[in-house]
Amino acid sequence: MRVGVQFFKSGICVAFLMLLTTNINAQHEIRSLSTAEVESWMKTRIETHKLEREYRANAEKYDSVVEAYFKARDEYLVKNGWDVQEFKDIESAIYDTITGIDEQESIDEEKKELQSEVDTVNKNEYLTAEQKKEIVDGMYKVFEIRQEMVNATKHNWPAVKPYREKIRVLNDWIAGNISDPPTIE
Repeated sequence: MRVGVQFFKSGICVAFLMLLTTNINAQHEIRSLSTAEVESWMKTRIETHKLEREYRANAEKYDSVVEAYFKARDEYLVKNGWDVQEFKDIESAIYDTITGIDEQESIDEEKKELQSEVDTVNKNEYLTAEQKKEIVDGMYKVFEIRQEMVNATKHNWPAVKPYREKIRVLNDWIAGNISDPPTIE
């Protein structure tokens, strides 16, 4: 029983966290992306992070380095042909899609163990039939909710998947974990 209930609780936790941390829900249509937009966003994000580093290095020159940076970033975006909101929307769509791809991989792995989990719950002699049904139904419902959130991103997989690893490198570089940004041809 512990395994089934633990799975059920962790699955609910994951689904709840995804609802809180992503923009994916039934009312939100994720912007469609092209590979050109993803690539262009990545190149621009590298440049805006270089700009951010410059502002941080000279923070003493500004009353608010954060405000100064975002003003400069927005000016940079416009100067380079971007609409600021479009840049943010593309970024959100990229990260929502990566979350969807990662979550699909987790779902696929967890589904391999689902029947064993269900069997463990159903064999538990301390649970009533009603409790067993509630737990098992909940386990399947968690998968259903997670899959719906994943499905909302699938239209962007062809545009994002080829850049998935480079985006991870980009994130590591932005976080300061590595010294060089990814190379974008």
